[in-house]
Amino acid sequence: MSKPLIRRSIRAAIVIVGLAVLARAPAYAAGGESERPAITGARVFIAGDKVVSTVTTSGLFSEGIVGTVQSGLPAVIELLYSLVGRDNKTLEAGLHTIELRYDVWENVYSVEKVDTTSRFSSFAAMASAVQTLRRVTIVPLSALR
Repeated sequence: MSKPLIRRSIRAAIVIVGLAVLARAPAYAAGGESERPAITGARVFIAGDKVVSTVTTSGLFSEGIVGTVQSGLPAVIELLYSLVGRDNKTLEAGLHTIELRYDVWENVYSVEKVDTTSRFSSFAAMASAVQTLRRVTIVPLSALR
C-alpha cells in the first residue's frame, strides 16, 4: 500500500470511541455530578512515522477525583481508541492509559504516560494539561502497510 493511500484512509478515520476515569467518584454513579467525563474533540494526523491524535476532554475532575489525586492516590484516565479505514474495517484498536499523581512529600503533580512523565507545580496546571492531550500515538505508519 502506498503512503498517499494510507494518508487518505487515515483522514477518513474515526478515532476515539470511549473515555473512562477508573478512579470514579461515587457521585458519578449516583448521578450527583452534572458533567460526566467526555471527549469533546479529536483530530487525527500523521507526525513523522506515526498516526497521532490530539484529544480534548471535559468533565474529568469531579470533586471525588480531585480529592483522590490530592490525597496522594492515583487516578487513571483510559482512552479507548479505534482507527477505522474507509471500508469500515478496523485498522488498529487499543487503549492508552494516563495516570494522574500527586507526590505529597515533594508537593508535585504528575501526568504519567507509557513513554513520558510531565510534572506540574499545581493541580490546576496538571488539570489544564490533561484537558487537551496532544500527540497521543495511535499506531506507527509501518503497521498500516
